[in-house]
Amino acid sequence: EEEEAIRAEEELMNGSVSSSITSGHDEIENLRAEVESWRSGRRLFDAQSVSSNITTLHHDDVAQLQLERDEALEEAKSANEKHLSALKEIEKLRNALNNSKPLEAIPETAAPTQRSSFCAIFRFFQSSAPENYDSASIHY
Repeated sequence: EEEEAIRAEEELMNGSVSSSITSGHDEIENLRAEVESWRSGRRLFDAQSVSSNITTLHHDDVAQLQLERDEALEEAKSANEKHLSALKEIEKLRNALNNSKPLEAIPETAAPTQRSSFCAIFRFFQSSAPENYDSASIHY
């Protein structure tokens, strides 16, 4: 009887242990499935996050390039305006030179600096575009 009681107790314990082991295996499988589900969801989230970051970076790059383009256009406009202003000033000086009296018409009593300034201006324009000036009509 005692042996039978021990055997019954052992069977009960073995059944309980076996049941606990099976239950533990099931719980482990459930945890694995949950972890895998979380990982795949995380991967999806990461992919969406990366895609969102790429889109944001793309918009930032486009905005930066547009800003740089606008700055370059402003610089080009400014340089063009300065160039046109300089051309107008040169044209005014050329017209003034073409409409001026010959050098011999400048009174001999004029200060030497006036004569040399006029000659320097004339030489500058003559050297920049000699075909526009008839040097034979100018008397030194």
